[in-house]
Amino acid sequence: VARCFSSQGTHTHTTQTSDTRMDRGARALLTHSRLWYKVDAKGQRPGRLAVSICAILQGKHKPTYDGGADAGDNVVVVNTKHVEFSGAKWKDKLYRKHTAFPGGLRETQANKMHDDHPTKVLELAVRGMLPKNKLRNRRLERLHLYAGEANPHEDAVFAEIQLPQLEDTKMAIPPNILRPSTDMHELEDLLNEGDWELVADIAPISKDK
Repeated sequence: VARCFSSQGTHTHTTQTSDTRMDRGARALLTHSRLWYKVDAKGQRPGRLAVSICAILQGKHKPTYDGGADAGDNVVVVNTKHVEFSGAKWKDKLYRKHTAFPGGLRETQANKMHDDHPTKVLELAVRGMLPKNKLRNRRLERLHLYAGEANPHEDAVFAEIQLPQLEDTKMAIPPNILRPSTDMHELEDLLNEGDWELVADIAPISKDK
Protein backbone atom coordinates (compact mmCIF):
# COMPACT_ATOMS: atom_id res chain seq x y z
CA VAL A 1 0.00 0.00 0.00
CA ALA A 2 1.45 3.38 -0.99
CA ARG A 3 0.35 6.81 0.24
CA CYS A 4 0.28 9.71 -2.21
CA PHE A 5 0.36 13.33 -1.01
CA SER A 6 -1.23 16.15 -2.97
CA SER A 7 -2.71 19.56 -2.38
CA GLN A 8 -6.12 17.96 -1.89
CA GLY A 9 -5.02 15.62 0.85
CA THR A 10 -3.62 12.16 1.33
CA HIS A 11 -4.80 9.34 -0.92
CA THR A 12 -4.19 5.67 -0.39
CA HIS A 13 -3.19 3.69 -3.46
CA THR A 14 -3.02 -0.11 -3.47
CA THR A 15 -0.39 -1.57 -5.77
CA GLN A 16 -1.23 -4.61 -7.87
CA THR A 17 0.25 -7.91 -6.81
CA SER A 18 1.73 -10.44 -9.18
CA ASP A 19 -1.28 -12.73 -8.66
CA THR A 20 -3.64 -9.97 -9.79
CA ARG A 21 -1.57 -9.31 -12.90
CA MET A 22 -1.48 -13.02 -13.63
CA ASP A 23 -5.26 -13.28 -13.29
CA ARG A 24 -5.74 -10.38 -15.68
CA GLY A 25 -3.28 -11.85 -18.14
CA ALA A 26 -5.00 -15.24 -18.05
CA ARG A 27 -8.41 -13.67 -18.56
CA ALA A 28 -7.09 -11.57 -21.44
CA LEU A 29 -5.60 -14.65 -23.12
CA LEU A 30 -8.86 -16.57 -22.73
CA THR A 31 -10.81 -13.61 -24.08
CA HIS A 32 -8.68 -13.20 -27.21
CA SER A 33 -8.25 -16.92 -27.97
CA ARG A 34 -10.51 -19.20 -29.92
CA LEU A 35 -11.67 -21.70 -27.33
CA TRP A 36 -13.45 -24.98 -27.97
CA TYR A 37 -16.78 -25.75 -26.32
CA LYS A 38 -18.54 -29.11 -26.34
CA VAL A 39 -22.32 -29.40 -26.33
CA ASP A 40 -24.39 -32.55 -25.95
CA ALA A 41 -27.49 -32.30 -28.16
CA LYS A 42 -29.23 -35.32 -26.69
CA GLY A 43 -32.83 -34.47 -25.84
CA GLN A 44 -32.50 -30.84 -26.95
CA ARG A 45 -34.78 -28.88 -29.26
CA PRO A 46 -32.90 -27.93 -32.46
CA GLY A 47 -34.15 -24.34 -32.49
CA ARG A 48 -33.39 -23.51 -28.88
CA LEU A 49 -30.07 -25.32 -29.04
CA ALA A 50 -29.16 -23.27 -32.11
CA VAL A 51 -29.71 -20.05 -30.12
CA SER A 52 -26.97 -20.99 -27.65
CA ILE A 53 -24.65 -22.23 -30.40
CA CYS A 54 -25.05 -19.03 -32.43
CA ALA A 55 -24.21 -16.92 -29.38
CA ILE A 56 -20.87 -18.74 -29.00
CA LEU A 57 -20.08 -18.69 -32.73
CA GLN A 58 -20.62 -14.92 -32.80
CA GLY A 59 -18.68 -14.29 -29.58
CA LYS A 60 -21.61 -12.76 -27.70
CA HIS A 61 -20.36 -14.36 -24.47
CA LYS A 62 -17.16 -12.26 -24.61
CA PRO A 63 -16.68 -8.66 -23.46
CA THR A 64 -14.99 -7.93 -26.81
CA TYR A 65 -18.07 -8.81 -28.90
CA ASP A 66 -18.37 -6.89 -32.14
CA GLY A 67 -21.06 -7.73 -34.67
CA GLY A 68 -18.76 -6.79 -37.55
CA ALA A 69 -15.82 -8.94 -36.40
CA ASP A 70 -15.35 -12.70 -36.45
CA ALA A 71 -14.45 -13.12 -32.79
CA GLY A 72 -16.40 -16.23 -31.79
CA ASP A 73 -15.27 -19.62 -30.55
CA ASN A 74 -15.46 -23.19 -31.82
CA VAL A 75 -18.41 -25.40 -30.92
CA VAL A 76 -18.39 -29.21 -31.01
CA VAL A 77 -21.87 -30.73 -30.91
CA VAL A 78 -22.27 -34.46 -30.28
CA ASN A 79 -25.31 -36.75 -30.34
CA THR A 80 -27.12 -34.72 -32.98
CA LYS A 81 -29.06 -37.85 -33.94
CA HIS A 82 -30.84 -37.61 -30.57
CA VAL A 83 -32.32 -34.12 -30.99
CA GLU A 84 -36.06 -33.89 -30.43
CA PHE A 85 -38.86 -31.88 -31.98
CA SER A 86 -41.98 -31.08 -30.02
CA GLY A 87 -45.39 -32.23 -31.15
CA ALA A 88 -45.72 -33.60 -34.68
CA LYS A 89 -42.96 -31.46 -36.21
CA TRP A 90 -41.01 -34.49 -37.39
CA LYS A 91 -43.78 -35.07 -39.95
CA ASP A 92 -45.20 -31.55 -40.35
CA LYS A 93 -41.96 -29.61 -40.78
CA LEU A 94 -40.77 -29.41 -44.38
CA TYR A 95 -37.42 -28.31 -45.79
CA ARG A 96 -37.75 -26.77 -49.23
CA LYS A 97 -35.29 -26.10 -52.03
CA HIS A 98 -35.66 -25.26 -55.70
CA THR A 99 -33.60 -26.31 -58.70
CA ALA A 100 -34.36 -22.99 -60.49
CA PHE A 101 -36.12 -24.92 -63.28
CA PRO A 102 -39.89 -25.00 -63.78
CA GLY A 103 -41.44 -27.55 -61.45
CA GLY A 104 -38.18 -27.84 -59.54
CA LEU A 105 -39.56 -27.42 -56.01
CA ARG A 106 -38.28 -30.16 -53.70
CA GLU A 107 -39.73 -30.79 -50.25
CA THR A 108 -38.28 -33.08 -47.60
CA GLN A 109 -39.87 -34.00 -44.28
CA ALA A 110 -37.82 -33.42 -41.16
CA ASN A 111 -37.83 -37.09 -40.17
CA LYS A 112 -36.68 -38.16 -43.64
CA MET A 113 -33.83 -35.64 -43.64
CA HIS A 114 -32.83 -36.60 -40.11
CA ASP A 115 -32.66 -40.28 -41.04
CA ASP A 116 -30.49 -39.58 -44.09
CA HIS A 117 -28.31 -36.86 -42.53
CA PRO A 118 -28.41 -36.84 -38.68
CA THR A 119 -26.54 -33.51 -38.48
CA LYS A 120 -28.43 -31.60 -41.18
CA VAL A 121 -31.43 -30.49 -39.10
CA LEU A 122 -29.28 -28.74 -36.50
CA GLU A 123 -26.96 -27.33 -39.15
CA LEU A 124 -29.85 -25.69 -40.98
CA ALA A 125 -31.22 -24.32 -37.71
CA VAL A 126 -27.89 -22.67 -36.86
CA ARG A 127 -27.43 -21.37 -40.41
CA GLY A 128 -30.85 -19.79 -40.37
CA MET A 129 -30.23 -18.01 -37.05
CA LEU A 130 -26.84 -16.52 -37.88
CA PRO A 131 -26.83 -13.02 -39.42
CA LYS A 132 -27.01 -13.14 -43.21
CA ASN A 133 -23.71 -11.49 -44.03
CA LYS A 134 -20.20 -12.35 -45.19
CA LEU A 135 -19.26 -13.70 -41.77
CA ARG A 136 -21.86 -16.47 -41.73
CA ASN A 137 -19.83 -19.04 -43.67
CA ARG A 138 -16.71 -18.27 -41.64
CA ARG A 139 -18.64 -18.79 -38.41
CA LEU A 140 -20.16 -22.02 -39.67
CA GLU A 141 -16.65 -23.36 -40.32
CA ARG A 142 -16.16 -23.40 -36.54
CA LEU A 143 -19.26 -25.52 -35.99
CA HIS A 144 -18.44 -29.23 -35.77
CA LEU A 145 -21.43 -31.58 -35.73
CA TYR A 146 -21.30 -35.31 -35.00
CA ALA A 147 -24.18 -37.76 -34.99
CA GLY A 148 -22.75 -39.82 -32.13
CA GLU A 149 -20.56 -39.30 -29.09
CA ALA A 150 -17.21 -39.91 -30.83
CA ASN A 151 -15.37 -36.88 -32.18
CA PRO A 152 -11.70 -36.01 -32.89
CA HIS A 153 -11.68 -32.76 -30.89
CA GLU A 154 -11.69 -34.07 -27.31
CA ASP A 155 -8.13 -32.89 -26.65
CA ALA A 156 -8.94 -29.36 -27.78
CA VAL A 157 -12.16 -28.92 -25.78
CA PHE A 158 -11.84 -26.16 -23.17
CA ALA A 159 -15.19 -26.68 -21.42
CA GLU A 160 -18.26 -28.86 -21.78
CA ILE A 161 -21.48 -26.89 -21.74
CA GLN A 162 -24.18 -28.43 -19.56
CA LEU A 163 -27.33 -27.02 -21.11
CA PRO A 164 -30.33 -26.63 -18.81
CA GLN A 165 -33.72 -28.10 -19.51
CA LEU A 166 -34.81 -25.57 -22.10
CA GLU A 167 -38.50 -26.12 -21.34
CA ASP A 168 -38.01 -24.63 -17.88
CA THR A 169 -35.87 -21.58 -18.70
CA LYS A 170 -35.67 -18.77 -21.22
CA MET A 171 -31.90 -18.42 -20.89
CA ALA A 172 -30.19 -18.32 -24.29
CA ILE A 173 -26.56 -18.49 -23.09
CA PRO A 174 -25.77 -21.09 -20.40
CA PRO A 175 -24.50 -19.49 -17.16
CA ASN A 176 -21.28 -21.51 -17.08
CA ILE A 177 -20.19 -19.75 -20.28
CA LEU A 178 -20.61 -16.30 -18.78
CA ARG A 179 -19.08 -17.23 -15.45
CA PRO A 180 -16.77 -20.27 -15.72
CA SER A 181 -16.45 -22.24 -12.50
CA THR A 182 -12.77 -22.96 -13.10
CA ASP A 183 -10.50 -21.03 -10.73
CA MET A 184 -7.47 -19.09 -11.94
CA HIS A 185 -4.96 -21.72 -10.83
CA GLU A 186 -6.67 -24.34 -12.99
CA LEU A 187 -6.80 -21.86 -15.87
CA GLU A 188 -3.06 -21.22 -15.54
CA ASP A 189 -2.39 -24.96 -15.85
CA LEU A 190 -4.77 -25.18 -18.79
CA LEU A 191 -3.05 -22.33 -20.62
CA ASN A 192 0.23 -24.22 -20.46
CA GLU A 193 -1.28 -27.17 -22.33
CA GLY A 194 -2.17 -27.55 -25.99
CA ASP A 195 -2.24 -25.04 -28.81
CA TRP A 196 -4.01 -21.69 -28.79
CA GLU A 197 -5.29 -19.78 -31.80
CA LEU A 198 -5.63 -16.03 -31.37
CA VAL A 199 -8.68 -14.26 -32.72
CA ALA A 200 -6.57 -11.37 -34.00
CA ASP A 201 -5.02 -11.63 -37.45
CA ILE A 202 -1.53 -12.32 -36.14
CA ALA A 203 0.61 -15.41 -35.91
CA PRO A 204 -1.01 -17.96 -33.57
CA ILE A 205 0.63 -18.80 -30.28
CA SER A 206 1.60 -22.45 -30.08
CA LYS A 207 3.54 -24.56 -27.65
CA ASP A 208 6.34 -26.78 -28.86
CA LYS A 209 5.58 -30.37 -28.09
